[in-house]
Parts: sequence; structure tokens; C-alpha cells
Amino acid sequence: MRKCTLLYAFAIASASTLSDEKVGILLHEHAVVDGYGLDLFMGTVVIVFYLKFWRVDMARKVFDKMSVRDTVSWNSMVSGLVRNCCFDDAIWVFLSVRDTTFMGTLASLV
Repeated sequence: MRKCTLLYAFAIASASTLSDEKVGILLHEHAVVDGYGLDLFMGTVVIVFYLKFWRVDMARKVFDKMSVRDTVSWNSMVSGLVRNCCFDDAIWVFLSVRDTTFMGTLASLV
């Protein structure tokens, strides 16, 4: 993980803590321009940020563009959707992770 990824991630998390949506969005835009936008750690921080401000559409875009997702990113998406009262979407994402994990397990057995 590159140092700038951590810097951007912590700055966005700080903007979230301070409830400064505009600063967080600007930081995310700069991170994308600088090439740090789709990193696993960065993506998860941005998902949490957008979901805190009820920006489900933006969080979903970031989540969908992530090439690698881990347990933390899946859990952040599901729990954020529940907090935003998007229960059907949360169930769909939960079932997707279950299917993805199951298919990954099957692929490793073959």
C-alpha cells in the first residue's frame, strides 16, 4: 500500500468524522485523479464515507468499481445500506457475497 493511499484514506475518514461532506468529496476526487481511487483500503473508506452522508448511489458506484473486495468492504456496504434503510439492497449485496464466496470456494476445489 502506498503512503498517499493512507494519507487520502485518513483525510477522508477525518472529513467523515467532522461531518464535512464537501471536503470528503473533494478529497475522493483528488485521490481518483492521482490514481489512488480503486485501492481496496481506499475504496472501503470511501464507501463508509458516502454511506454516512446518505449517498447510497455514490457508495454503490465505488463498490461496483472495486476490482478486489474483502470481508471488510462487503460488510461496510451491507451495514451502510441497512443504516440508510435500503433493506432490499442490503439483502441483495449480502446474497451476492454469499454466492461470490461459494463460487470462489468451488473454484478452488476444482
